[in-house]
Amino acid sequence: MTFGGAVTAEASDPVARHMVSRGKGGDLRNPERIRAWSHPFGTELDATH
Repeated sequence: MTFGGAVTAEASDPVARHMVSRGKGGDLRNPERIRAWSHPFGTELDATH
């Protein structure tokens, strides 16, 4: 599973900075999707400890 990241003007990568300069930057993460994906892992870890 992959998730989007945050592309900001402070990025060290020139491609990322170019994306920001063209209005394509921002925080592209979806916290609810990440929580939903990771929930089974946390549940399983709680059960094993």
